[in-house]
Amino acid sequence: MNDLELWERLKNIDDDEDLEDLAAMLHALGELAFQHRAPFLGFVDSMLGHSSAPMRGAAISLLGGTKGHGGVERIVAALDDDDTGVRSVAVRALRESSGTSPERWAHAIFHPRPDVRRLALETEPPRKMESLATYLRADPELRELARQSPWPKNPCGLVFDMFLRGHVDAIEAGDALADAPGPDLRSLLVHSVRRTADFVGTSLATFEGGKPLPDEGRDVLDLWCRIYWACDAPRPAMIRKLAEAVLSLSLIHI
Repeated sequence: MNDLELWERLKNIDDDEDLEDLAAMLHALGELAFQHRAPFLGFVDSMLGHSSAPMRGAAISLLGGTKGHGGVERIVAALDDDDTGVRSVAVRALRESSGTSPERWAHAIFHPRPDVRRLALETEPPRKMESLATYLRADPELRELARQSPWPKNPCGLVFDMFLRGHVDAIEAGDALADAPGPDLRSLLVHSVRRTADFVGTSLATFEGGKPLPDEGRDVLDLWCRIYWACDAPRPAMIRKLAEAVLSLSLIHI
């Protein structure tokens, strides 16, 4: 790549006769380390305002990996570009810029455009954002794809909420609750209706005996029961986690 030639072409972009070739040069530049792109960043705003979608996409490719607020702001704005190709470049650029600030990835995961959300789901998420896409189980268009994402480390509150809203069925909710940490379920139960220790022991024995408790619809335990009995087979792992949660020495009555 000839830097001087590229510079001259960008200075006279309105007279350039082969914008696709120019865009290809810029995309190649975008693959290089950020310090190699820096001298050309002054042209970004003029390219973003260009009528040519390939030029707008090329401008965004130059910003991939930027850490500054201004650069990220331009990438996020491009997620809403009228051209699908530009939006695709913007998702990739945002991913590159989310390495040290992973929370930025939320701009793509929760974007109003379904195709942007899909592209985000199909892209490897930044560190610590692996479970963010789980919330898109609430998105009818992308639910199946979102199910490939792991639940958060402490998922119980989200699982119960999504089950109540009809975004996950009993089997999926049961799988998540069986894998959830006991202390997570316990943290929800302690704010629910208080029950005697005898009642709790009887309840666990009832589950192990395969007899359903009445769903009184009062609190988290009742919701847990509803999920358990709606599953297609016994779930010993769910019972073990419930026992772990309620038989803690710190919870005599729950």
